Amino acid sequence: MRSTVIEPFFATSQRLIARTSTAFTRFLFAQIDWRQPLIVLVGMRGVGKTTLLLQHLKNTFGVGSQGLYISADDVNLSGLRLVDIAKEFTEKFAGKTLVLDEIHKYPNWNQELKNIADSYPDLKVIASGSSSLDILKGQYDLSRRSLVYELPQLSLREFINFSLDIHLEAHKLNDVLRNHPALAAGITEELQKKNVTALERFNHYLDYGAYPYFQNKEVEDFYRQVVNAVNKVIYEDISSSFNTSAQAAPTLQRLLNLLTSSEPFEPNVDAIARNLGIARDTTYNYLDYLEKSGLTRHLQPSGSGARAVRKPAKIYLANPTLYNALGQIKGLEVKRGTLRESFFLSQLQNLYKVTGHEARDFVIHSKPAITFEVGGRGKSKEVLTENTYLAVDDLIYGVGQTIPLWLFGFLY
Repeated sequence: MRSTVIEPFFATSQRLIARTSTAFTRFLFAQIDWRQPLIVLVGMRGVGKTTLLLQHLKNTFGVGSQGLYISADDVNLSGLRLVDIAKEFTEKFAGKTLVLDEIHKYPNWNQELKNIADSYPDLKVIASGSSSLDILKGQYDLSRRSLVYELPQLSLREFINFSLDIHLEAHKLNDVLRNHPALAAGITEELQKKNVTALERFNHYLDYGAYPYFQNKEVEDFYRQVVNAVNKVIYEDISSSFNTSAQAAPTLQRLLNLLTSSEPFEPNVDAIARNLGIARDTTYNYLDYLEKSGLTRHLQPSGSGARAVRKPAKIYLANPTLYNALGQIKGLEVKRGTLRESFFLSQLQNLYKVTGHEARDFVIHSKPAITFEVGGRGKSKEVLTENTYLAVDDLIYGVGQTIPLWLFGFLY
């Protein structure tokens, strides 16, 4: 192996690290135990995985040679083994941390990670990939030797901090339920210093706030970038992770369009299968692929059993921004009620177990369980019982069990 084999990677790595800003970091940055020898970071395209990893290298090593970033789709990797790169990195450059981005694009990636972990136990390895990366079922059982973190979309709080260059704190769910008038007042006061309101930022978040690359873009250009990322998930990530046929991708696109234009519903799998011209079992598989890739969220019914796992109570797209992007670019109608529910679910499902309910919209499985109705100002208060709350749109301040919907965007 030539001594210069990893020099092209160093050049790319140092250039990327040098231009990476550390002014804003995602909430997960402070929660990752960077001391661990093997870390795996998963998440949908565009949520900021690459930036987070480059920020870690910059904070830890600057642009020095002890930290190295490599993307698995780099053409310079062709014909090279990752374990050989790790060998040269540690033995000739005293390397400490190797970041392998988009690892799912590298053939036999799980075996390579195992080989590195076995051969170079003092080298810290951080791998990232799509949400469909099934680490826990990997052939070489990496789950026992790695910590797996999932990076979700930006929260409303993160979007506000990032776009306005301020620092608003996150709050626990119990604080939101018990102290929401004071929390809303404090946040409102801070936003007034920037001449904006919570409802203005909330509506901007619904439009384009879930993905950090919204900065310095026209909304339509941003939407096209979102749709392009979705297409790559369908045509590349799902295809490589689940070995789907060439005919699967267009059908998955049609299925996603159907979910975009429909209000969240309990899926009639037989009807969907007929609509798409595919088998019932194939429909179940495709719904599963969309969820595992991070494009959709499944709201399971309360209860348990094989049917509850196989057939969700409702299916949502991953976040309101995805609804708006696909709706705008593909000419699909998306209702305000769908955006409200999508927002609520996307902000809470990353932190809590959330299921459907026979009479309410959502159940948060805390102790005790809490039920929620999500709606507009006209939402009836007759549903309110103990441990039941209304999350209401178009409301800056709430009273009692009626809470502004936007405030649930401050949980992380």
